Amino acid sequence: MSRLQPNAKAGVRILVGTQFPGGATCLYPVVRELHRRRDVDVQVIGRGHGAEFFRHHEIAFTDLTDLGGDRPTAAAVPDVIEQFRPDLIMTGVFGAAEGGLDHWLLQVARQKRIRSLGVLDAWMNYARRFADVARDDPIAYLPDRLAVMDEQTADELTLDGIPRDRVRVTGHPFLHEVRQRSDDPQASLRHRRRLGVGPSERVIAFFSEPIRWSEQQGLSTAVGYDESTAFDLLTAAIARSPRHNVLVVREHPRHMSLTWPDHIHRTRVITDSGANALDLIQAADVVVGMSSTVLVYAYLMGRTVLVLQPGLRPERDGNMLTRRGILPNLQTVDQVRGMLEDPLRSASKRLDAVRRALEWESRPDVRTAECALQLCGEPRDGLLEPAATSSSVG
Repeated sequence: MSRLQPNAKAGVRILVGTQFPGGATCLYPVVRELHRRRDVDVQVIGRGHGAEFFRHHEIAFTDLTDLGGDRPTAAAVPDVIEQFRPDLIMTGVFGAAEGGLDHWLLQVARQKRIRSLGVLDAWMNYARRFADVARDDPIAYLPDRLAVMDEQTADELTLDGIPRDRVRVTGHPFLHEVRQRSDDPQASLRHRRRLGVGPSERVIAFFSEPIRWSEQQGLSTAVGYDESTAFDLLTAAIARSPRHNVLVVREHPRHMSLTWPDHIHRTRVITDSGANALDLIQAADVVVGMSSTVLVYAYLMGRTVLVLQPGLRPERDGNMLTRRGILPNLQTVDQVRGMLEDPLRSASKRLDAVRRALEWESRPDVRTAECALQLCGEPRDGLLEPAATSSSVG
């Protein structure tokens, strides 16, 4: 591992790190914005899928992936912090249940009394991100500040026991890029050509998630369905479709679990798991999934979005679009088929209102960067106290 070389002339030093794709999606637009600021020294560390994401988006970073297992990587975190001596640590929000770099960074920040900012990437699983369940501490890994997407999320966090004074509404940092991409009228044609889609074919994009695997790993509780039951529901509806379709299956980068045929009735099936999510959304006529944040991006971009959560336990609904009543949750073949064949019925009339609530026209990447810089200037006596029961890193 190479040493991080701090810029002695910089007025503020910020260390950014994550190992998860969701965290990297939110953090890299903020990193780019901070790089534009004078007197700010930003250093990035990554691991696993987070490192892959930073590499793909050409963000300079130090890779902590291949250090010989979890323990050496955890031990390296205090060393990195000691080398750089940041004024602020900014990371994703994945607590002890997930483990890994995000959790270790927040843990060391608490122990060393360094200011910390967590950026929430998705509208789901709030409580378990901060909790140390074994010690019954619901905010053991709560950062000093938590940047969130909208006011309703802030309210939901409060109901989950997160102190409201620790929350700042900045918007979702990635939405600026989503909005820019949605303004490109030629993008759909380019991406359809890349997939080899004919002019008479309708593109249905299915975004999978590792729901079964997450439950088996103890990372989430049972929600009443998994990726296989949702995919089976979709394929059963497609088998009744009179149209020529192309079904594009995009597996989740953290775990791939599905199998699929080459054809379903008049629909040919391809996989494009390495595709950029926004590219695939722009190529698609219909975007289908379960609880992924990608569905929110697709909805905001004006695509027809179908949410499939068959057998959902309502109290476990991780999809903001269905939980807030913006879109219906489809649970039967007839429901899915009806929505596929009637685009006007599938369209939501609430798009403008949702865009306003999520501040679609704003710059959430800039607002999150400003939140970070403001926190750097706050007194250290306002920081959360180190959790006495938390195990130390390193």
